[in-house]
Amino acid sequence: MHISLTDRVPRLNKAETLDSESFDITAELPLRAIIAGFRTTEVPVSWQSREAGVSKLNATKKGPVYFRRVISQFVRGNMAGFRDLFATVTDQGIARTLGAALFGILLLIGLFSFSGFTEVFSTVRTANPLFIAGIAIIYPLSFVFRTWRWRVLLRASGHLASRANAFRCIMSGWLVNSLIPARAGDVLRGYALKTTEGTPFSVAVGTIVIERVLDMLVLGLLMTVVASFYLRSQQTIYLALGAFLIGVVLLIGLIIIYLVGDRLSDLLADHVAGVSNSIKTVRQALKRVSGNPFALALAAAISLPVWMIEVTTIYFAAKAVGITLSFVPTVTAGVSAFVSQAVPVTPGGLGTYEAAITSILVLFDIESSTGTALALVDHFTRLSVIYVIGLITTVHIIFQSRLYFRDQKQKSEQESDRIQSSIGPEESD
Repeated sequence: MHISLTDRVPRLNKAETLDSESFDITAELPLRAIIAGFRTTEVPVSWQSREAGVSKLNATKKGPVYFRRVISQFVRGNMAGFRDLFATVTDQGIARTLGAALFGILLLIGLFSFSGFTEVFSTVRTANPLFIAGIAIIYPLSFVFRTWRWRVLLRASGHLASRANAFRCIMSGWLVNSLIPARAGDVLRGYALKTTEGTPFSVAVGTIVIERVLDMLVLGLLMTVVASFYLRSQQTIYLALGAFLIGVVLLIGLIIIYLVGDRLSDLLADHVAGVSNSIKTVRQALKRVSGNPFALALAAAISLPVWMIEVTTIYFAAKAVGITLSFVPTVTAGVSAFVSQAVPVTPGGLGTYEAAITSILVLFDIESSTGTALALVDHFTRLSVIYVIGLITTVHIIFQSRLYFRDQKQKSEQESDRIQSSIGPEESD
């Protein structure tokens, strides 16, 4: 079969033109080619010194032009990568996303009205920056443990992932979770691992669900300890039951796939082949994980320091606003906030996180304005960490994923050409 050169490379948009008008084309042209999905290689050349005249390439004048051209292509390439990667994980409309964000903002406004705008912002303004810095330093440690736990589960399922890439996938997922109220970040994490290391998407997401089960069980256990030995109240019992309920619902879903996954796969094989294959892959991974009790026990043990670090940031936020929380209110407020985020109502738990912490701390005779200020300091410091690290890691993921999406696009175009050629020009008309 004859394959022309155009079958080997992506198609370019003929409407696109180069922006460069000078030597900066040497920066723009290869970067444009990489963004378009072309493969590049180095060809050695020999340069000879000019024998006469003056060079037009002035570093002082052309340096800023080169810098702007590289930056513009960097932004262009990342925007193309964002479109490819995010389009695979969510069809969430802009209106729905903005609506959820607006709902979170309204919750915050209502909370401020209840607590007092002046009191809340006065407390936030005087917050101790050293303790805020402490939150920013401690919080990323929880992702180190999350990375360890995920790699344990992936390895138990028969798939390996590098430590650095697993961390990048997790941070990119949390970035999206903080922007889109639909746990789309968990889906993106699975796709990120698939596009960078070839791990089946269904396996990646299946291990993430196992993580969620472990998270809810650990939170429920913490709250049960508080309710049993420190604070006997209906609120703490409800929190424990809520965490356990979410964990059990997720666990039941995994058990159903484990027990009757083959039957479900066979039923869907003739209708939705992709889903059928995913169910099979998930079931195989679950069989491997369930057959490795040491890995499950280790993953469960790692979940405890994850959430103790999460709770510690609330303690530091309290110190930042001038109060000292004991173990019981710190854990209770933390579990309440984390369980509220398990149900994705607003982006990153905006409003619901603050409301959960404030409502719990009021039970411990802490003024609502102080509780709201504490929650704001803690939440926005966390989000700042996620945005900074998440954006950096997402850029890495995008560049690693470009090869995968380029190949997928080429396959799609070749399949489209094949179908078109089989139909024939007369039939297509």
